[in-house]
Amino acid sequence: MPKRLSVFSLMVLSVASVHAAPEKGTVDVGVQPMHPASALLLGQNLETALDTVPGMLTDRLDNPKFLGPPDSVTGIAPGWRHNSDNMNEVRCELTPGAGMSGNAAQLIQNFNAKYAFGILQNNRQVRAGEKLEVELWARAWNTPATLKVGLLPLPSSLPPYSEATLEIKTSYYERYTAVLTCPADDNKAAFYCTLQGLGAVWVDQIHLRPVGEGNVSPDVVKRFAELRIPVLRFPGGVATTVYHWRLGTGPLELRPTLPDPAFKNRMFYDFGTDEFLQLCLDQKIVPHITVNIGFGTPQEAADWARYCADWYRKHNAEPPPAYFQIGNHPYLGAELAHMTPEMYVQALKAYVPGVREAYPGARILAVCDPYDGNWQNTLLDQGAGLFDVIALQAYASQPPEMGGAADAKAVDPKGGEVRMAALSEGAEGLGAVIHKTAEAARKRGLPAKVSFVEWNLWGHASHRDGKNFYEPYDVQHALFVSIMLHQFMRLAPEMEAGYFYHLLNPMGMYIHRGPEVSESCMVDVFKLYRPALPGDILPVTVTGPTLGGRPAVDAVAVRNAEGTWIYCVNLHPSAAAEMELTGLKPNGSEVVTMSGAAPDGQFTRAVKTLTGGPLSLPPLSLVRVHVKAP
Repeated sequence: MPKRLSVFSLMVLSVASVHAAPEKGTVDVGVQPMHPASALLLGQNLETALDTVPGMLTDRLDNPKFLGPPDSVTGIAPGWRHNSDNMNEVRCELTPGAGMSGNAAQLIQNFNAKYAFGILQNNRQVRAGEKLEVELWARAWNTPATLKVGLLPLPSSLPPYSEATLEIKTSYYERYTAVLTCPADDNKAAFYCTLQGLGAVWVDQIHLRPVGEGNVSPDVVKRFAELRIPVLRFPGGVATTVYHWRLGTGPLELRPTLPDPAFKNRMFYDFGTDEFLQLCLDQKIVPHITVNIGFGTPQEAADWARYCADWYRKHNAEPPPAYFQIGNHPYLGAELAHMTPEMYVQALKAYVPGVREAYPGARILAVCDPYDGNWQNTLLDQGAGLFDVIALQAYASQPPEMGGAADAKAVDPKGGEVRMAALSEGAEGLGAVIHKTAEAARKRGLPAKVSFVEWNLWGHASHRDGKNFYEPYDVQHALFVSIMLHQFMRLAPEMEAGYFYHLLNPMGMYIHRGPEVSESCMVDVFKLYRPALPGDILPVTVTGPTLGGRPAVDAVAVRNAEGTWIYCVNLHPSAAAEMELTGLKPNGSEVVTMSGAAPDGQFTRAVKTLTGGPLSLPPLSLVRVHVKAP
């Protein structure tokens, strides 16, 4: 995730410039296609930042591999606590280097023969009827020991929901499992692991997963399949700068959890290259890998590319065309791989040959600062021939936040008209950046297209509020995404791909932080556009309604084997638009309407058949008309 880059200014739009209710208009669709548009314009990001990887997993425990530092008093890893009111007869130590992966392991040593002492986690979410498997790797010290694992309601004076006994008999690490049954829904259950009587054990890791679901969440994978993701970027993002791919391969129990100096968080490897490529293979997703040019080496990158090619061959598949992006916006000062444009060109010269040799189908992306002419000129003049695609990254700011108003009404007293007009200007500004960059390459005779590898409307997500970089997606976000996708389709001859940020958890379209997966309105938007691409873009002329001196209605039309798809967005927050569809015969066509009552509200969805007359666009709406092929 890069620093937020604002591409428009709310304050240049005065309240006086906002027009009255839109008038009737027309959407005229031409017959002759202008150019094709790829489904790659609907790409996504899956960055190993913050809690994205835990969101991909079934594990119900926090910090299951005991990343430190330990509590200075208790000696227990973060996320865990002692199970008793005092620790006078037990010693806990997070022992550095004692884990199977080289990480720390949690020592529990009990000096009381009559009582059980150990560690627990509160606020674990369980559901009635669930069977949860405990997977635990442990070794005994000096003599065999007995552990008990279980689920407990709070207050802890109540009897356990379910409990199991594990006999730790070896001095080396072994895997132990037990099944716990949940009798009730409980979002505040306690999971515990206690040592019974005298003895000592080192616990390397503890996992709590639904029986039969494995490591990767089948619910999350199913949601991704429904989205039909065309291309997916992994592992990021800012996180790429500190990501070492080998740690995300091989047996899960040997993969570490490490500190993440990029986000000052944890770096998880339990969803790594193996799982990413399996997801891509199963769902026919084009893989996009971002290479570490900060704390990595050219050899590490070449080995990664070779590993990916060999992985496909081992799975009886030819390595498909794949993208390898060399670094992640190294022009930003906040990036740990920050460097000058000349240094970046040198990185391209060092990294690209090895990646190309190791993965013959690689398409190389070079990163360009969208707003720095010196960076662009240096890249295009000195890096020519080293890359196939130019990678851009930029975010638009949510207008009231950008304006600095504590009360949105003070800036936008007419219920969102200024805000929605500014979103239109923002999307147009981002589109202009894409065109300008592609044009600069074209003037130099370079064949490079542009991929917008990170984009979104950023209004609320923060590292300071304790909400796991949460962006509450609403109507204004969804409509901004729609008009950005319209920009992409119109710019298709200059664009190779577009990647929305982000797929899961931080700024996520999907949220998975417990038993259930929830999805935002953004999922519905991408699902609405997916059937139209790939397709041929038809010329569209829109006349009529305005908003803040700009068109209130934005429209595109796409034709493919399934027919013609017309997408219309009405940005006006209070006035409906009545649009006459001309140039085609839409009667009898399916019309899907998503409309909202306020910019920060949610959509209502309706499906009907167009039987004649103008196409009705409610305020704050996205409407899709599907004219089936004859």
